[in-house]
This record gives sequence, C-alpha cells and structure tokens, in this order.
Amino acid sequence: SLALTGNEDILGDFDSSDLTFPTLSIAQGVGPLADDWEKGDMVIDGDFKLDEPAELTVLRVNKRFVENIPYGADETPRVLNSKEDVLAAGGTTSWDDGPPSFKAVADCLICLHGPAESTQIQYPFEFGKNRYMFAMWRIKGASYKHAAKTIIQAANMYYRNTLREGTFFLNPTKEVNNGNSYIVAKLARGSMNDAKFISWLGEFA
Repeated sequence: SLALTGNEDILGDFDSSDLTFPTLSIAQGVGPLADDWEKGDMVIDGDFKLDEPAELTVLRVNKRFVENIPYGADETPRVLNSKEDVLAAGGTTSWDDGPPSFKAVADCLICLHGPAESTQIQYPFEFGKNRYMFAMWRIKGASYKHAAKTIIQAANMYYRNTLREGTFFLNPTKEVNNGNSYIVAKLARGSMNDAKFISWLGEFA
C-alpha cells in the first residue's frame, strides 16, 4: 500500500509490487531515442531530459543476461538470470568462439534527486524539502563495465551496509574506439545520505 497511500481512488489490496516505474535511458546515435534526442541525453520514458549530471541513489541491482540480437530485428531477446541458465539455453557469455550470444546487464531501481526547480509531475515524491523520482535503469553494453562495476565497487567499499547510504552522479561521456564514437554512462561518488532518508528509501527497496 506504500506507493498508493493517500489516494482514495485506489481500492483493493495493492502494494508497491503493483507499481510500474518510469525508465531511464541514454540516447545513442542509433536506437529508439535517436530521432528525437541528442547523443548522451538522459531521458525518462522518452518524454523529458534530465539535467547533467544527474544525482541518484541506487536501491537495488539485479545482474541478468540479455540475448544479443541486432537492433531492429523482429525477435524479442530472451532475458536469463544466470550464466548457468544461458549455458542451459545453448548460449554463450564470453568471446571464446566469437561474440557472446548473451551479454550481462544490470537492472537497477534508482531514486533520482530532483533539482530545486523540479515540478511535482516530474518528481512526484517528497521527502523533507526535496523532491524525488523512482525509475528503472538497465545498464548495458559499454556502460556495464563503467557504471555497473562502479556500483558493485561501492557496495564493497564505501556503501557497504546498503547502497542507499549515499549517492552517485551520472554523467554520460563520449568514448571513441576504432574511429567509432559512442556514449557510456559513467558514475562518480556523490554524498552520504542521512539516516532518515535511508530509512525512507528502504520502504521502496
């Protein structure tokens, strides 16, 4: 009932598991955002752009493996939970015999910290004097080794009790490899969150 508390129009035994979160995506030169957004734009549900850098707190990370299918193909990529599942499905996760048929991704539930001028529609949750928005973010491709591994490093070092202990700053950065440029998501350590805010975030996690 947490996410729906206070809304008298919602009836029944609902809880936070019934809530669908917005999706954070970073525009590339090709893909579903390429026609409407610039490379490197951080976009929520294809509707609006976040300011750079974006401050966020990670609530949950789930490593999964997504089938490597060319963009625009009619097939829907399979999503499996472990290397064992990939091998059982006849797939690969390494470059031993050519490109892997499945690539690791990190599905993250994040809390985006709204800027001072944020609107209620964009950042609908309020804690203290600040506003926040919760979103799902799939870290994939070249961004995986930058952003996902930064999160895991933090979980083993300075945010050891819980990732909710502190924030990260997300700043998409252009990289060039073999003459091709692309955008990677890079995270930098932010600031520590206070105990009451950590507890509040725990209700969503």
